[in-house]
Amino acid sequence: MQEVLAMATSLSGETASLPPLIPDLSVLLSPWGAWLTQRLSQSTVVWLPRSLVTLLEGDGLPLDPAIAADLTPVIAFWNRCWPELVQRRRVHWFSDALDMSHAPKGEPPALLDRFDALVAALDRKLPPDLIEAEQGPERLHLEGTRDALALAATLQGEQPVVLSAARHGDAEPWACRALDRFGLIGHRLADEALRDMLAARLLRGFAHAGLAPLLGGGVARLAALHLAAPGSALPLPPARLAPGASFAGAPFAGEPDEDALSSVFEETCDDCLWDGAVAVWYEVP
Repeated sequence: MQEVLAMATSLSGETASLPPLIPDLSVLLSPWGAWLTQRLSQSTVVWLPRSLVTLLEGDGLPLDPAIAADLTPVIAFWNRCWPELVQRRRVHWFSDALDMSHAPKGEPPALLDRFDALVAALDRKLPPDLIEAEQGPERLHLEGTRDALALAATLQGEQPVVLSAARHGDAEPWACRALDRFGLIGHRLADEALRDMLAARLLRGFAHAGLAPLLGGGVARLAALHLAAPGSALPLPPARLAPGASFAGAPFAGEPDEDALSSVFEETCDDCLWDGAVAVWYEVP
């Protein structure tokens, strides 16, 4: 910990820049999820899993009444924060259709199709008996991790980092536990020099964003997951986009064509997108 803090301090003359971040549902559905999104989006791009958006819209995974009751306060808080958060230029997500997505202007519309293909491929990796066994919050968090991993493999430019939280007493954060369920290779980063370098950048950025009380007070155990998916180098599929549609979520000039808006991942998805994928993770001290 002292070495990481020393490295972060040594970067004091540099800009406290953060990579793009993808919080999973273990972070977002915590009491500080909306606040953390708001704070981080002042410093970097924050991508939200589709499962969060559908949950807020009431179209998410069916939940047991007891679990739904437990989530009611945090969902209500998110819905109160949502009108302001969706106006933030650094907060993005992919919905089921381009006109409902909120992605940066200028990005290829086919990114949505690539995202859908990666999600579908991960779903096929889950054994049927595991799908039946995972119920309630476990299933919900698994869906959120699937979306976060697919986003990390989809996005172009600087490689994003998935943020996940671990409950006190858990050996691993949610996203790291889910790697095994999807049949993906994941390792706790053992190289101290590399880990300290990566963690120092995050720590400095988090402190700049005002997260020091959250981390320093022991309120949360955050972990960072870095994913490499060689299959994402494949060319993007041709996208279907209705005339007048905007990838940034602006209204259509005319009546949208549902066929044109529908994802083409059924025709283009390929399990090889996840071939050779590997992830490393570490706790952010």
